[in-house]
Amino acid sequence: MLSFDQALAKIINEVSPTGTELCDLRSSHLRVLAQNVVAGYDVPRFDNSSMDGYSLRAEDTLGAASDRGAELPIEGEIGAGDTGERTLKPGSACRIFTGGAVPRGADAVIEQECVEVVDKKILLRTPVSSGRNIRRRGEDVLFGQTVLEHGVSISAARLGVLASLGLSQVLVYSTPRVAILTTGNELVDVDEPLELGKIRDSNSYTLASLVREAGCVAAPIGRATDSIPVLSEKLKVGLSHDALITSGGVSVGDRDLVLETLKELGAEILFWKVNIKPGMPFAFCLFRKQGKSKPVPVFALPGNPVSTMVTFLQLVRPALEKMRGLRGGHLNVRLRATLEQDHEKRDGKRHFVRGIVRNENGKLLVRKSGSQSSGVLTSMLVANCLVIIPEDVSLAKAGTEVEIELLRESL
Repeated sequence: MLSFDQALAKIINEVSPTGTELCDLRSSHLRVLAQNVVAGYDVPRFDNSSMDGYSLRAEDTLGAASDRGAELPIEGEIGAGDTGERTLKPGSACRIFTGGAVPRGADAVIEQECVEVVDKKILLRTPVSSGRNIRRRGEDVLFGQTVLEHGVSISAARLGVLASLGLSQVLVYSTPRVAILTTGNELVDVDEPLELGKIRDSNSYTLASLVREAGCVAAPIGRATDSIPVLSEKLKVGLSHDALITSGGVSVGDRDLVLETLKELGAEILFWKVNIKPGMPFAFCLFRKQGKSKPVPVFALPGNPVSTMVTFLQLVRPALEKMRGLRGGHLNVRLRATLEQDHEKRDGKRHFVRGIVRNENGKLLVRKSGSQSSGVLTSMLVANCLVIIPEDVSLAKAGTEVEIELLRESL
């Protein structure tokens, strides 16, 4: 049985981005850049005014005082978007609006509310410092600067920067298509009769949502009963995708047939069982198909709803994020908080305890959210974090500091 760190490292080592493609900039939001973006010009491309006012030479205002104002005649007007280079005559001012190109010779802009206008002249009562209210050429981005590196998600701010650099298309990593298969004779869908002995198939809905939240395309392929022929047909469909997630059928019972069926189809089981709670009976497999350069990763998750969610968050999502092209490894937000109650364990496993964290006077405090049963899915509604209790800790006492991981849904 692998440790959590060993399992995650083995998974991450075996997966890679699915490919690249050109994407229209308007459709690139939340895609992952597959190129470094180098600025082809300065942004802004010219010195411009950050205020409505008057452009001038600071040296022409040196004699301004409360008892003797400096007078500068107004020579022309420059608005935002006006083209062509203008030159300011010494000893004069030019009306200018926010975003307007500062004329040659001017080195400052005085706000319109700070001057008096009399007979087409401005009157100043105090000197103006050089550089006032001017946004310099290249202040935002310099020509030749690497503005964005490959492997980052295109957020709204990054998309805006790409637009400012004149890129109508960008190279992005292809979005992985992830098949989802739930297994078990007991499962029925949300609109089917719920007879005694049957349960609703919540995992297919949970997993599809988690896959989408991870930035991938969710492709549910239905359910399979605990039958090797049925499982085989469903798994063949799943293995035609970029990745496959199954839930259920990976424990030690006579009807836990997922791994056996995957073996028969030619999949290589890299490991089965991880030293964690919940979610120990997790398996990771690779299916190498003739003619395909990259194997299909298979994540075989336990069927208990909380175990399904926890193993996805801890072991599947980091892999999918790498397949999307994201750099930086594990992206889950982790913080330190103080335990408000004891947590005892004797199994030597790493525990992911559902918890509720709160900020009290600048200090993070965390307590267990209630039942830690892996079948109580509503506990994931109450919890806003997972409390991580290491393998070698048998008693985490109240008052000790622990690592917590925020549940992305709660952010």
